[in-house]
This record gives sequence, structure tokens and C-alpha cells, in this order.
Amino acid sequence: MHFRGRYRDETWELRNSKVQNWPNPEEPNYAYTDTRTKLIIDAGAQQIVGETAPVVHLNGEFYGTHKTSTPVHLGDLHTDDHGRLIFVASDGHSWDINHPKYETPETPSAFDNDDWIDPMCDGTVRVAVSSEGSRPIHYQVKNHATIISAPPKFTNGPHCPTTLLDLIEDVYEREKRAKPGYKVPPVNYYEHIDPMFRGMYRNSWTNFRANEGHGPRKAEYFIDNPALYNPSLPNTTRQAIMGRIRAPVKPGDKDNEKLRDKQSYMFYMPRLGGDNGDMPETSTSLNDRDRWASLTELQFDRLTVWSEGNFVTGSAYVPPKTLEEIPVDEQPFALTKAALQWSVGAPLYPGIEVFWHAEYSNKYKLDEPTYRFSDEVTPGDLGKGLSLPWQNDFFMCNTHWWPSVRPDNIVTEQTFEATSQHFQHDHLKIALNLTRRNRWDEGLNRDDDDERVGSAEMVRKWTKLGFVAHQPLEAGGHPIFVEKERHPDFPRTPPSNFGES
Repeated sequence: MHFRGRYRDETWELRNSKVQNWPNPEEPNYAYTDTRTKLIIDAGAQQIVGETAPVVHLNGEFYGTHKTSTPVHLGDLHTDDHGRLIFVASDGHSWDINHPKYETPETPSAFDNDDWIDPMCDGTVRVAVSSEGSRPIHYQVKNHATIISAPPKFTNGPHCPTTLLDLIEDVYEREKRAKPGYKVPPVNYYEHIDPMFRGMYRNSWTNFRANEGHGPRKAEYFIDNPALYNPSLPNTTRQAIMGRIRAPVKPGDKDNEKLRDKQSYMFYMPRLGGDNGDMPETSTSLNDRDRWASLTELQFDRLTVWSEGNFVTGSAYVPPKTLEEIPVDEQPFALTKAALQWSVGAPLYPGIEVFWHAEYSNKYKLDEPTYRFSDEVTPGDLGKGLSLPWQNDFFMCNTHWWPSVRPDNIVTEQTFEATSQHFQHDHLKIALNLTRRNRWDEGLNRDDDDERVGSAEMVRKWTKLGFVAHQPLEAGGHPIFVEKERHPDFPRTPPSNFGES
């Protein structure tokens, strides 16, 4: 289907409409899209067994409008020396099958481009466990898992205000919330609240506006502040923060719509675009409420309880160095959390790993809250509403979208080194003076009147862009993130002079 936002009417337009279009007189339906075999890149059911097993390649074919197929590599399966499954995604290149793979034309559409191949994919994993010995045991794991191959994560450390973990957790909570006598689950500051604030600080290294409000100059306010983590102290600071949080979306609730109408401007947080398109920077129109991102209802409820002082402090999280340090019964959820906490749960317009339809409760096994999709979700379902190719979305969706995955403004390695030398390695002063930012996608040709120019540039040159990584230096106990590994033939603007703060 053509991409559409959550609040847009379905037009039943198909991508690649010249290939296996709607049969007459059949009424349009979503199930039919799964039968368009010439557009489905299917590696088929593959099996991998044992420790350090030979690599299994996941290869499929794409026909599009051609009579002959184009081979597509979706990824590889490996196992480590403990027999644990490792999925390695494809190389991420996208191309139009009407042109050679590395001779990329401009894409005619923002999100929907016929005859294009995008190796982003998702699929199902089913596991059987066997033991050897005098009494061998064979066990078929009941629930299947899901693998999602997403675009590269160009940052390492920040995560978005609403992660995919938060989104799915809220899906399960909705079922409980609908029952009489519902109460918000107990709130633990370091488990439920602190990660949001640390996330805001970390995103300040990939977004200039976040740096203004949540960067190193404000770090002591949001991180390790007794006024936030000590419930016995007055609620003044907590309620001041709560007063800046945009209300969550409650479908069909007219009072909620009126409240969000009043909050449709940049005073309220998160300052991100929502599921109905880019947020309007200068507008306070009552028609814009769905173009501003909100937290989930569970996140908002937890913040409300916290602001009222009804929480426990808990203990600061210390990440384990190895999986084996985690109790065995907690390891499955730890693996789930490790994947979902660094994935985007909002905004989903259209999204990075999944788009907005991923949150519907009938897609989950709600009677078994193990973060597993139901069998209704077939391979390819989670990603088929995303941008094609992914690079188009990556080029266009800057500033107000996903600075935790797609950086907007960054500190270059050259800027960091110059600042570090100037302030004689005084960590705090270095952090406070890293205000000089460059566009992460600097060097891509662009045309402000035609986004297709920049999108094609992203398709051609995305491998030359840098990664934002945690710098070994610490600023007053808070991490610094700097761009690294940018291709040497992609020069940067020289760093500026630095004045002491």
C-alpha cells in the first residue's frame, strides 16, 4: 500500500500498481497485499543448528515490472559458540531495478517508489531446543520471536522519548486500564522516570534544540537531582516539569482533544513531530494537535504519579557487563529490552523500524505478556508501511523526528579535539563549550524546492556519514557524544574559535 499517516483516510492506492493490481471485482483489502508475489522478497524458511554453525544466507528475488527477477540479499544467520542465534542484516543499499545498482536516479516520490528495492525486512524465528545424553530431550519453544532489520543506527547511546519498549508496554497496559478499579502500577524513579531524563540529555548531543533545553548546561537539573528522586522533598520542581509535558493521545476522548489543542505549540514536550506529519513551528492552530508527538498514556501516568510524590526512589541502574551476570530467569526479557529500548516507538510517521500500525493490541498475545506478536503478523507486515527507500525518509525527517537514530546536529571530532585542547582537558568546561554544531548530513547536495535531490544524495552517500559515539571523557559524570568515522572525502566545515564560559 501507499504510505499514509495514522490520521489520514485509506485511499487503497498500491505501490507498484502495474504489478498484480487489484483484481476485479474484488473489494480492496489488506490481505490481498500479501499475495503480490512478484513484489515479495522471500528468503523462505531456513534452518540453522548448533554452535558456530555454517552461515545461512537469506536471499530472495524481486520482479517488480520485469519478467526476470533481481536477486536480493536480506541478511545472514549465524550462531555463536553457545549456539545463540545471531542475525546480521544486509548491506542497506537501495536501488531502482531499472538502473544499475550504484547509479541512482532521483526518486519520484517521498515515500512510495515503484520498482525500488529496499532490503529492510522483518521475519519470524521459531526455536527448538534439544539436549544430548542418556535421556535426550527435544523442546519446541511455544512463542515465536520477531526479527526486524532496520536502517543503520547512526547514534550509540541516546534513545528516543518513547521507545518501542514503551509503546508495547503501553499496549498491554491498555487492557488493564479498561477494567474497573484500575490503578497506575507503582512507580520506581530510577526504573521508570530517570531513563526519560537521561534520554533527553543524551539527545542533546544529536539535536541543537534539545541541547538548548536539556544539554550539559541543564544536566544538573534533570540528572541526579534530589528534588526529582527524593519523594520526601517538596513537589515544586517535579510539578513544574510535569506542567511542560503534552497530554497523551486518547482516541475518541473529546476532552483530551480539547486539551491537546491547547498544547499544540513548542512550549510542551516532546518537541517532536507527531503521527500526522511535521509539527508546525509557528502555528498554534487547533487543527494541529496530531502533528505534535506525545508520550504514551502509561508514561504520562507514571510522570503524574511521580510529580505528586507517590513513588519510591529505587537504585540507579548499573548495566551488566555480560549477559551471564543477569539471573537466568531475567535474561529473556533483558534481551527483549536490549532490542526494543533502542528502537523508535514514537513518532511513527512513518517510523524507522516499524510504522504506526504496530501498536494495535490484536497484533499481540495479550494473554501471554511476553512481547510477542500473534500469528496474524506475517513476515513483512511490520515494515511494509515504511518509506521506500528508507534513505528518503532519513533525508527528509530531520530536526523534529528521531535524533536518537538519525542525528540532526552533532559535535565533530575536530571540534571536540580543538575544544579539549583549549580547555586543557577540563571535562566539565569541554562539555559546556561544545556548543558548535554541524549538520550531520552536511555535504549532501540539496535543493530546498525539491527534496528528491537530497533524497537521491542520501541513497548514494549514506555510507559516508559518521556515527555518533560516547566519548571516553565524562563531563561532571555525564557522557559526551561525538561524531566519528565520517568518510575522509566528505570534508567538514572547520571548527570555530572557542571562548571560555
